[in-house]
Amino acid sequence: MADIEMTSVRKVYPNGYVGCDGATFRIEDGEFCVLVGPSGSGKTTLLRMIAGLEEITGGELKIAGTRMNEISPKDRDIAMVFQNYALYPHMTIYENMAFGLRLRGIPDSEIDSRVREAAQLLQLGDRLENKPKELSGGQRQRVAVGRSIVRKPKVFLFDEPLSNLDAKLRVEMRLELARLHRKLNATIVYVTHDQVEAMTLASRIIVMKDGEVQQIGTPLDLYTKPNNKFVGGFIGSPAMNFFPAELSAQGDSVMIKSNGFTLRATQDQAEAMRKKNFIGKKVIFGIRPEHIHDKLFLPDAPLDHAFNAIVDVVEPMGSETLAYLRVKENVAVVRLRGDAVPTVGTQIDLVCDMSQSHIFDAENEESIF
Repeated sequence: MADIEMTSVRKVYPNGYVGCDGATFRIEDGEFCVLVGPSGSGKTTLLRMIAGLEEITGGELKIAGTRMNEISPKDRDIAMVFQNYALYPHMTIYENMAFGLRLRGIPDSEIDSRVREAAQLLQLGDRLENKPKELSGGQRQRVAVGRSIVRKPKVFLFDEPLSNLDAKLRVEMRLELARLHRKLNATIVYVTHDQVEAMTLASRIIVMKDGEVQQIGTPLDLYTKPNNKFVGGFIGSPAMNFFPAELSAQGDSVMIKSNGFTLRATQDQAEAMRKKNFIGKKVIFGIRPEHIHDKLFLPDAPLDHAFNAIVDVVEPMGSETLAYLRVKENVAVVRLRGDAVPTVGTQIDLVCDMSQSHIFDAENEESIF
């Protein structure tokens, strides 16, 4: 396997559109790295540049220490799994997995060994004589993965491989891919727009927006310490709540005032706001749905960490309840206990876990705390 290093990589199309701008990062040998972002963020462009399917306009790409900018795709020793399975319908599963090896002139005995080993790994051993139409969507995707495994490449590239599957199959395939990575200890670069996939699969995540890398880190790093409002809102489901607010000093405390509530910042937040001279300035207050609680179950919570809202929509999920609220002109969502199902149109008293809240600069949307 191999590491991947990108240094100031750019992609500019003939019409002037910048698909990727200055990507610099390193993916370690054996790492499962996920590129995540909304449509048009540049994640697939980045993947295609690693594969050699897109020409690099500027910067440098290295795989296993070797510069790849001018190396053709077939000589990069990578394998790619696409969103569509791209299987040959007239061939058996065995032949689909063996086809690429035959083109490379691999001996039949070696082909047979590799195909059966991959089939066993992917629980397809009893389906090798079937054709693609006789398999489920999840099984077909496993065949596509198997076709890559038999090549024993340096790097596996996955371009939204689970998008065509239904919700249940996506969960099953996520587990399969996680197990596969553990068994192969392979270097994997995986593109998705689904942040749940990113959080559950990745060793590290690269978050992209408008062709630029916004933040790189472990799933927990991105969840707890987002660099900016975009990352804070993109990572986590349901998304983080944001409220326009203003900071003010009140004795030794710093208050976060928005239309509908005034909350006392934690001591650490207050010290950071004073040190960065943000008292009196406009900010964006961010807090995740799971860090807002029904005050009914926390009667001793500080009053200056509490606010009230009007229940607009309720989604009972069984193990939890999602409640969508109106806080003056703002909209928020909270994750409540499964047995807490508030009535639409009524007022609900809530309390914030301020130690888990975030404060962003209102001008550049960068994290202050």
